[in-house]
Amino acid sequence: MDCKKLLYNLDELVKHKECFLSDDHYYRALLAISTSKAIHAEGEYVFVGTRFVFGVDDSGKIFVRDWPHGFHIDRMFFLGVRDYLGFNFHSWEVKEIKEGMRIRLQGDLALRVIRVFKDTDDLIDSIASDYNEQLWEEFIRDELGKEMRTAERLTPLYMEFRRLYYEKLAKGRPTEEVEEIKRIMKEIREKLRKEYKVPFSDIENIRRVIAFRNKEKFKEYMINKIEKLVIRMGNYTTPHTIRVTGILLRGDFLARENPRVIILQPQWITISHEEHGGTTFYIDKPAIVEFYTI
Repeated sequence: MDCKKLLYNLDELVKHKECFLSDDHYYRALLAISTSKAIHAEGEYVFVGTRFVFGVDDSGKIFVRDWPHGFHIDRMFFLGVRDYLGFNFHSWEVKEIKEGMRIRLQGDLALRVIRVFKDTDDLIDSIASDYNEQLWEEFIRDELGKEMRTAERLTPLYMEFRRLYYEKLAKGRPTEEVEEIKRIMKEIREKLRKEYKVPFSDIENIRRVIAFRNKEKFKEYMINKIEKLVIRMGNYTTPHTIRVTGILLRGDFLARENPRVIILQPQWITISHEEHGGTTFYIDKPAIVEFYTI
């Protein structure tokens, strides 16, 4: 039976339990039509009342989602149904990934494209030049801990003395107080300059200076962190299992927060699920992506 043809005839649809993705989707459908008779059809979805949405899963079965907090039909149609639901494209519609895309991969699992790069070298050079990237923090902690020890301890103190110096200067404090703070600042500066061989102008940014001196080492660190990842997301009893090769930038393998992954080379990622089955999606260029549920 082609269950998709019954999507717009809910009274007939619920007579065919086999059309639903699983028992819970079937009983959720019964709850929906028992709760409200207000039905709004929009493209590939049917909305019942202000809580339930019906659609066709990749497997051809019917799914029923419950929005516990409700949705606003007028706002949904203004934004577009897909945007409202949390994605822009289905995976089979995408031939080339672009920044900003939100792609539904399977069921309620989606992928957000954070950044894309021309090639692997472009990705590595870009991240190596962006000190704000989280990977730099990991690198400094893992590889430069001992080297950075004095700077980590003294730089915050220097900045605090600097703040105090200008504060007392503005309040017109006695010259001897200001001069003593100035002397301590100079002593700390000299110690940092002597140990790390950085000019006076770089003292405040000494952590960044030391890190960038190790840029090539950082690139090697990145390459060594590439691994075959297995990430599980969604309902803890029936999660989506994602297999991708890259660097886990944020989150963990149990996806207690949305996992963000650096993908250094084009590749097929695979997704499997007990109900939805298996599917693949091709990442056609190096990118930083984030997995999330809608």
